[in-house]
Amino acid sequence: MAVKGFYHLADSWYREELKNAPYVDVITIGLYEDDNGTDGEFEIKWSKLNNEIVAHLEAFNDSWVALNQCLDLIQSLKDAKNITPDECVKLLLKLGYKDYTNRENPKTSS
Repeated sequence: MAVKGFYHLADSWYREELKNAPYVDVITIGLYEDDNGTDGEFEIKWSKLNNEIVAHLEAFNDSWVALNQCLDLIQSLKDAKNITPDECVKLLLKLGYKDYTNRENPKTSS
């Protein structure tokens, strides 16, 4: 059975990817299986726009199922104004989403 979860790039061990990214931060949200597979993912990205950092949703056509299963999140975001990545993480945890963020480099952890 798939579990609703997320990965927060800025909190991960590979956050250095943000240095050259066209966005400031990203949270990947989806339906995850025990075998590390996914039934669909979408992302909330934060980008600079007119001297502000704004969130935007990115969803490809194979993520429609995940979006439909995450309507609790979408409904909670409808009144959010300028939500930050940290506020979004708190909201996801409050809604019961599992944090799958990889905080330790698997090559260096013992």
